Amino acid sequence: MYSGGRTVDEHTFVGDTFLRSASRIHRLQLEYLAAMAEPLTLPQFRTLQRVLEGYTSPSDLSKLANRSLPTTVETIDGLVRRGLLSRTPSAADRRAVTLSLTPRGRAVLDAGIGELARLYDDVFTGLTTTERAQLERIMAKIHGLSESWLKID
Repeated sequence: MYSGGRTVDEHTFVGDTFLRSASRIHRLQLEYLAAMAEPLTLPQFRTLQRVLEGYTSPSDLSKLANRSLPTTVETIDGLVRRGLLSRTPSAADRRAVTLSLTPRGRAVLDAGIGELARLYDDVFTGLTTTERAQLERIMAKIHGLSESWLKID
């Protein structure tokens, strides 16, 4: 049985539970990042993280985040103004820029990573080591399966 007296199949119930849990964790991520000494939004955090991973062009970041280029550039502009990212002209294409983390940007990203690690420790503290490993395997599998449904260039 499901709330409201309706019955649902197992997949719907699992999907609903998954999405409600993901939504709560997402909200907590926002709160933890906003409470930092150098607050970040989740899009700012993800942008810094992806630049560190090697995605250094605004168009690549836009595609990866499934956000419009103007929205992505707005996020980048804010990070540049705060001294967390720098832009340099591309050697290959003078119309393009290459993004890189500044030392301050790396420090803020590291602080954000630490805050989210603290969050995940708090959230998953009630799970055994075996349960955490099972959850990680299942989430990795879901992530891999869902990638085939997305159009990421």
